[in-house]
Amino acid sequence: MISDSEFPDLSNLRVDSGVEMPPASESPVAAPNSFTDEDIPQWQLQYDNPEVFGRDDLPQHYRLQIRNYTYGVAGEPVLHLVIDGDRLLNAFDDGLLAAIARKAGAVSPSGQILDEGELQAIREELPHDPAYNAILKASRDSFARLFPNLLIKLYDLTAFVVLLDRLQTLGKSFEEYDAKFSKKELKESLALHVKALDDEVQRMLGVHGGGRPPKQNAANLSKSVRAAARKALTKHPKSELKLSAVAATMGKTEAALSKQLDRAGVSWREIKKEVKSRHTYSNKVKI
Repeated sequence: MISDSEFPDLSNLRVDSGVEMPPASESPVAAPNSFTDEDIPQWQLQYDNPEVFGRDDLPQHYRLQIRNYTYGVAGEPVLHLVIDGDRLLNAFDDGLLAAIARKAGAVSPSGQILDEGELQAIREELPHDPAYNAILKASRDSFARLFPNLLIKLYDLTAFVVLLDRLQTLGKSFEEYDAKFSKKELKESLALHVKALDDEVQRMLGVHGGGRPPKQNAANLSKSVRAAARKALTKHPKSELKLSAVAATMGKTEAALSKQLDRAGVSWREIKKEVKSRHTYSNKVKI
């Protein structure tokens, strides 16, 4: 969550948010085989009823509150949400069955049934597979773990966009507001909210952990690309040396390798020119 200190001139107007953790005195009545907060994973404590997780004997309804925070002080809940974990499990079941059916060739990518018998067999067998059911429950837990933080970032961004629109309206009506809140400050604040949401999505996808992927040493990357380019050119001497062929030799996509080169400040054009020049010279020497 972005701290108020990052909004020096606008913090008084910012709508912040957070998932309110229930105080110990307001915790739900413990189940017979109760456990303490120390036994509960931190992400489950974001919910009002963390005791239901992992309990097949209890309805899997996860209650969540989003509160407005002003100057770090929690206000009244703005959003009350209930995730129906049982129906969510059914949704994941449908999705996995559909994916497996397409993979098995029983259903086409467009959803057309190609083999009714095989599709029925998949429907009957998988629900009795312990590994399959474990995957379903793990997927549900992952959803419940990731959802609160993503929701907070989305709430922050939406609330700020609304306030930004209102501030611009005030700026047109009252000169003092227009002078106090510059467009640059508002855009910078909005950019921080967008970045927070983007960072959360990237973290969920495992693309990076709080920043861009570390740059590969430029010299090592250049050396690796040169070697791959020589290999690609040797394999297809009469073909045009393309970055796509070099990327394939390195087990990468062209887009991924291109971005990697850009981040490291390595010129593909210079590498290509050098490799082709040396390859031509080598062939002349052999003749």
